[in-house]
Parts: sequence; C-alpha cells; structure tokens
Amino acid sequence: RGVFTKIGHWNERTGGEDLHSDAFAEKVREAAKNGINWEWYSLKEDLAVVLDEIAATVGGRVVFMTRPEKAEDFLPYRKLFDPDGHHLSSKGHKALADRISQLLEHLSIVENPRVGSWDIVGDDMCVSWFLSGQYPFKVHGDGVKMISWAADNKNHLYKYGLEFPNGGKIMFNNPFNKPMALYLDFMLEGPFPGIYPITEIIVETFGPNGSILSKPFYINPSVDRAVHFVQPAFIGTVPPGDIIVHVRPLEKGKKEAFRIAGINISEINDRFATPDVHIIQPQECALLRQEQAPAANLRLSGFADPKSIQIKENNDMSRVAVVKFVCDNVLNGPTDLNS
Repeated sequence: RGVFTKIGHWNERTGGEDLHSDAFAEKVREAAKNGINWEWYSLKEDLAVVLDEIAATVGGRVVFMTRPEKAEDFLPYRKLFDPDGHHLSSKGHKALADRISQLLEHLSIVENPRVGSWDIVGDDMCVSWFLSGQYPFKVHGDGVKMISWAADNKNHLYKYGLEFPNGGKIMFNNPFNKPMALYLDFMLEGPFPGIYPITEIIVETFGPNGSILSKPFYINPSVDRAVHFVQPAFIGTVPPGDIIVHVRPLEKGKKEAFRIAGINISEINDRFATPDVHIIQPQECALLRQEQAPAANLRLSGFADPKSIQIKENNDMSRVAVVKFVCDNVLNGPTDLNS
C-alpha cells in the first residue's frame, strides 16, 4: 500500500494471467475491492499539450487512442492491445485507423505530394533488417544467424535480428568520399539483469598502410525498465571504404545472444546523442582497485559519444556496471566495487 507499481509488474507477481483473459479481469476487480487504487501513469491532457506543441512545428496533427476517464474502467479497452500490454492488437490498429480516417475527412490532402529534399541533412545510408530479415552485407562468425522472435496473429514473422552467440563480424562499405558517423542498431531489453550480454565492439577500417583497429567499445543492452526495442548507438567516425564491425559478447549465461538489427552511417555534423556505448580506461580499473571509488567518481569522459556528457549524471549505474564488469573480466583487474 502506498507504493506505485505498473499493472504489468503487478500481474506478473500475482499469477501472470493473460491480459485478455477473464481471470485477469476478475483479479483486477478484486484488487480494487481490496483497496488497490488504479490510476493513469500520465495525464492525457499533459501529454497532449507536449505532443501538440511538437506536431505544430511540422504542421502535424496528433491522434490519441480512446481511453476511459478513470483508470479503473480500462478493462473493456484492454483488447485494443496485444497480450504484452504494449503493442496494439489488430482490433487496436483498426480503432486507431478509424480515428485517423475521421481526421482526414476534415483535412485537405495533397493527392501526389512531392518528396522533399534531404540536402539539409546531407548524405546517409540506413540499412535495417528489423522488419524484413533481409540484409545486403557479408556476415561471418560461429553460430551467427538471422533470428525472428515474434509473429503476428497470422503467424507471419516479424522483428528480426542478427544473432551473435559466439562473436563474429559484419562487413560493409562507406560509399561516400568523406568520413561518416557510424551507428549500430542493437536490441535493448529490461528490466535488469536483462536477457542480452554486455558486448564488445571493435571497428576495423583500412588506410594506405593497411588495417586500423579502433579502441574497444562496450555496449550494455540492459536497462532498468520493462522495455524491448531497437536502440541506435553511435560507435565512431569511419573513413570512406571498407569497414568491418567485430562483435564479441562478453557475459556468459544470458538467455539470448547479442542481436543487431541495422547499421547506419550519416553526416558527422548532424549526430544525436546515444549514451549506450562505453569506453573503459585502464586507469579507471586502477582507481577502483586502489581507492574503491564510489560510483560518482567514474569519469563521464569514458562514454564513447561525447554528447552523452550533456545528458548523463555522474552516478549513472549502467556505466558503473559496465566499468566493473570490463575491469573484472576483460582487463583482468578484479575490483571490489559494491556501489
């Protein structure tokens, strides 16, 4: 009592009934009778203000799903969602499509709109196999394969990723005659401890004198909340020509192998912050061993993307976990950090 919890977490702790089942509905009603107060996580009115302001900047409109005023009356609406409680069901998609159609009846729509120029953004190459399972690159590695972990209600597979159970590499080309920013799209999942392993990424490029290896980058594909989605991560700047991304999973015993869902390269001057890739400095391991440094002393300069410094705080626990793991298991410097 007096503690906020999401209904999905509550359901898992109290039996894990299917969202669409009568047993789930009865359990929710009984919980309300026993003093649980169901409330919306966020006020629709507050969210609408923010989204409408964003949409106005591009001449857009926002369409909301219908929902009851009181959260306790949500049960008739639950079948608008898949059993995971997050994605829309076929019924939910139709309901949303109908609301969009109603909006379009009152708007003037250009029948043959002209596709705008991307000159302001510049060059890019974005390749995703998340929805298709098709990729144009060469891939090597023991056990590397394309895997799908979801199917719709007609058993059509979707949500694909290249799985790297024992490491491997992806080979592709920067076709532009200039350095570009490289992003890796990987699967992120939570809550902790997560199903995917901390993974090392090394980028190999080629210059006049042969192969050039980047410093190791470390990705922790786990977060502290219940999510499962594609996350882009800035890996580094790559020159024109052939590129090899080496992938090495580090954690043992995870439920799933590290998964990559796409590779993108874009203009260097138009990057966005992706605070999920870490560079571990050897002196950080020494600091942990010698001084048993608290989490607040871990240097933010260790993030691969300098933009991360603008949005991360010194006590970032994801960073602490990665530093400790890499120091203990990769750089061979065991620590006793208990923070």
